[in-house]
Amino acid sequence: SRRQRQMCIRDRFSVLSGKDPARAAALVEELMGQFAPPANQNYETAMQQCLVMLISINKYMQAKKIPVQAILRNGENMYGDILKCKTLQKAGGYILGICERVIQYQMISGVQDSFVQKMMNYVHESYKTDIDVYAMAKDLNISYSQLRRLFIEHTGQNIVAYTNQLRIQEAKRLLTETDSTMLEISTELGYNTDQSFNRYFKKLEGMTPGEYRKLFGKRGQ
Repeated sequence: SRRQRQMCIRDRFSVLSGKDPARAAALVEELMGQFAPPANQNYETAMQQCLVMLISINKYMQAKKIPVQAILRNGENMYGDILKCKTLQKAGGYILGICERVIQYQMISGVQDSFVQKMMNYVHESYKTDIDVYAMAKDLNISYSQLRRLFIEHTGQNIVAYTNQLRIQEAKRLLTETDSTMLEISTELGYNTDQSFNRYFKKLEGMTPGEYRKLFGKRGQ
């Protein structure tokens, strides 16, 4: 049936997940070949099938959470623009161009996701020390400004604020699960003095470490 054919086309565009332009090109060429004259359908019917292909690509993008605005250029409307194509060859080229943009977006996004993971691992492994952001950028082979921008985009905070949050979370665990002194905890977490530890703790938790321990720690039980 027509519906089954459309579903088959949609399923086949999962080939885009392979991020291989050659496979995408082969698929578009194969599907376009099914529409081309002298098949027993006219140009308008063939263009309807082209629209089904674009709808299939759009469904794939939705499933992969790829924003349409990241693929289309300013003012571009892929459904309207393909209907302006005068030949099926041009329509096929347009569809392939959309496929290539989707693949390129996935490749760039994959690289960025991989970098974000490395960046976060770096911070989580080093938060008990004073992280030198310039040295961190050099270790991760990225510019200082790019690192700061990506970190804020991903966490909503700068690196100093984020590491302090990690330190205080660990401090809360140590205060409730161990008998370590305030000086031992502040030293373990990389604070230069227990006074700076107290200041940051109170800023984030609204009470001093000693008050927190009395309320929630072993000594308060």
